Amino acid sequence: MQAYKLRAILAKHALWLRGEKGGEQASLKGLDFQGVGLPGANLQGAILQGVNFAGANLRRANLEGADLKGASLGGADLGGANLEGADLEGADLGGANLKTAHLEGANLKGAYCWRANLEGANLMDAVLEGADFTNARLEGARMSKQKNSTTTTQETPMSNSQLESLRTDIEIQKLALELEMLKGQIGHMGQVRTLQVELLRAAVDLVPDIKALAQGMLKKASKKPDA
Repeated sequence: MQAYKLRAILAKHALWLRGEKGGEQASLKGLDFQGVGLPGANLQGAILQGVNFAGANLRRANLEGADLKGASLGGADLGGANLEGADLEGADLGGANLKTAHLEGANLKGAYCWRANLEGANLMDAVLEGADFTNARLEGARMSKQKNSTTTTQETPMSNSQLESLRTDIEIQKLALELEMLKGQIGHMGQVRTLQVELLRAAVDLVPDIKALAQGMLKKASKKPDA
């Protein structure tokens, strides 16, 4: 999409947010904006399902309540951005900068946050089920805690022990998944092992024949030619 068309969409979206005539909710579903510069852009409530914002500059952008299901945000700069209540289910946030971002009440179910920078981010009441935070930076991030099966919100920075506990939980989930995959491969591995044994037995049976053939060839090569 050309820059002037994007600016026109954003202008209409601004009118829509204010409830003014000529306004229209922005819908950029599935479009490619890789590396685009939209710092401070107002995309509150925009439809952004499957959009490609990989490597984009969305620093301090307003994405409150935006629909970002399955969006590609890998390596994007979302520092200080407002993602409160945004739907990021299944989104790719690998390596993204979300430092001090507002993610209160956001849906991060199944989101890929590998190596994302979430230092000082606010994740209070966010849905984190199935999210992958492997090697993510979570120092100072605020998350909801649970006590006796009752969800309570406590705006306290995560301690080092809590960070390690979260990372341990993530590793356990990964190991459990790998175990399930291995269970499905056991039968196949058994077949491969049986085949390997049969091949080795066949090779052993061939050894005497190969030895006899080699001795005959050596004897023939050593024989002096007729004068």
